[in-house]
Amino acid sequence: MIGTCMVGNVFFVIIPGQKKMVAAIAQGQEPDPIYGLRGKQRSVHNNYLTLPVLFIMISNHYPMTYSGAWNWAVLIVITVAGMLIRHFFNLKHKGIIKPWLPLTGAALLAGVSLFLYPRPQAPKGPAIVIAPELVTFANVQEIINNRCVSCHAATPSRGNFVTAPAGIKLEDAGDIKRWAGRIHEQAVVRRSMPQGNVTAITEEERALLGAWYRAGAPGQ
Repeated sequence: MIGTCMVGNVFFVIIPGQKKMVAAIAQGQEPDPIYGLRGKQRSVHNNYLTLPVLFIMISNHYPMTYSGAWNWAVLIVITVAGMLIRHFFNLKHKGIIKPWLPLTGAALLAGVSLFLYPRPQAPKGPAIVIAPELVTFANVQEIINNRCVSCHAATPSRGNFVTAPAGIKLEDAGDIKRWAGRIHEQAVVRRSMPQGNVTAITEEERALLGAWYRAGAPGQ
């Protein structure tokens, strides 16, 4: 939505206004300054939205920022932080240095990071108890193969991924052990993976992954 607004600023205001000013000059007329003022206003808007939009474009790699109930507030804070940092550089180009701007932006980002620090989320419904004899690596690997490997593979078979998202491959036992903490955080604690639960992981499978991790993530 923000990117669409930025495109609209260019397509509906900046470029048409520029064409009208050029046409007026070509006809020997004094161009109406309102078009320049409007173009500058919209350019300033786009300038301050640049960093927030860049973050949103790569945010798919950071589900912790959008998977919670307060995702809207997180986006607002990150947007404000990006604007403060951008304002610092805008002023710096004019020879004005205000260190409090980037420091405030960094403080906001640090606050968001602390707020988003993974905390256990209770599953919906009654607690699921996993029998100890089911907590085996073979069962864990089966879950990973069925629910995760379609994306987290050297050659993903799902979506538009060319390589494994975030470089995390889960095709063999060594990789699963290596990323055990990340699996637990995203699939069990934050419950943000699989994204949109596209592979239909069950609550029992999440519980088994959690039990396996708490048991020390034993291998084969």
